[in-house]
Amino acid sequence: MLAAWAQLLREVPRSRLVILAHAVPSLCARVAEQFAAQGVDPERVTVLNRCPRGEYLRQISQVDIALDPFPFNGHTTTCDALWQGVPVVTLAGATYASRFGSSAHAQLGLGELIAESTQAYVAIAAGLAGDLARLQALRDELRPRMAASPLVDGVTFARQVEAAYRQMWHDWRQQPSD
Repeated sequence: MLAAWAQLLREVPRSRLVILAHAVPSLCARVAEQFAAQGVDPERVTVLNRCPRGEYLRQISQVDIALDPFPFNGHTTTCDALWQGVPVVTLAGATYASRFGSSAHAQLGLGELIAESTQAYVAIAAGLAGDLARLQALRDELRPRMAASPLVDGVTFARQVEAAYRQMWHDWRQQPSD
């Protein structure tokens, strides 16, 4: 993942990367070393500490493009970025933990932001960074897309879970007893 992010930083020379983590000195030093080893000035990479929700959402809204981590995609962070109007580039993997981003994007009709390979992930992000009109259009429409999507429809989700529980109970009761 860091190699892909470094490649993206090399391809988009004026870009910067912000990583949200526990910004302890040892982690910051390791991140700086990793990027320097891949030809990226560590000054272009900032590790931010976790912070209260309001500040966190403000920080997200200042980002132009979010990069979904892999092989373990974001979940809440991905949804928060999309809600804040920040496009998220995601890499679809083979497991649930590596497919949440692509699942969320499919619900929002954002298939063009789903990569099937690391090379495509970098290309999608670089392409979006170079197309400011497209980037602005996405930023303008993301919150309305989220608001209209099943991702934030808690009532329907609860009804579907309840129906699944009722069906499981019914199926269990229909099993012959030993």
